[in-house]
Amino acid sequence: MSGTLPAMSDASVLAPARPPDPRLDAVVDLDGFEPIARERMAPAAYDYVAGGAGGEESLAENLVAWRRRILRPRVLVDVSSIDLSTTLLGAPSAMPVAIAPMANHGLADPGAEVAMAIGAAAAGIPFILSTISNRSIEEVATGAPDGVRWFQLYAQRDRGVTRSLCERAAAAGYGGIVLTVDLPALGIRERDRRHGFVRDLPLGNFAGGPDPRPASGPGQRSADPRNPDLVWDDVATIRGWTGLPIVLKGILTGEDAALAVAHGADG
Repeated sequence: MSGTLPAMSDASVLAPARPPDPRLDAVVDLDGFEPIARERMAPAAYDYVAGGAGGEESLAENLVAWRRRILRPRVLVDVSSIDLSTTLLGAPSAMPVAIAPMANHGLADPGAEVAMAIGAAAAGIPFILSTISNRSIEEVATGAPDGVRWFQLYAQRDRGVTRSLCERAAAAGYGGIVLTVDLPALGIRERDRRHGFVRDLPLGNFAGGPDPRPASGPGQRSADPRNPDLVWDDVATIRGWTGLPIVLKGILTGEDAALAVAHGADG
């Protein structure tokens, strides 16, 4: 499966791929979005977004673990006025959530990451742009100038490319670097293999440069420019390249959380 994004002459004006779906007004929970998305997206595109690595054991466990979270309500507290707003990395947020970085938004909408960033800004929450985005760092900044934006960083084998991405994010007004630390190698995605899915949408941040997408199926590129040798000392190196807060994405143990703090991570 392949796709192309239309040129964006005015990043602030986006035409949806299709008219708005009236069924969205009847959605009352997050699960309600999925059947609509499945119908509106190509099967391979939907499975790329909805799927996980391997037999998707971790994907299933994530949902089960989330549902195990139980609130401990306190009573006889004045709740006549409720305020969910907070600050994240010093920036205001309407609630303590953000849009996580996801690659290839162009599979769902021609506006790609610009459309998502505009939606996040309207909701008053941060948007995290993926390194593997279809729209560039600069296009998203121009298209959603009023939103809180952070940049998710895949460290590249070429340190010059990694530093350039950090510097571009800072120059475009992003408020933080979200460094992915738990993906030295891409997981095998069985859904993608079944479809023979090739992620060949254009990458906005690598126009004319090395393609950072790793091999994952027939026709995919065999070289992975991402850096598999990323270690704790590299956090200090990246800190030296940028004055932006640095968040480590993928910390899964208390021991690594303590190491993250010790090595200067902000989150």
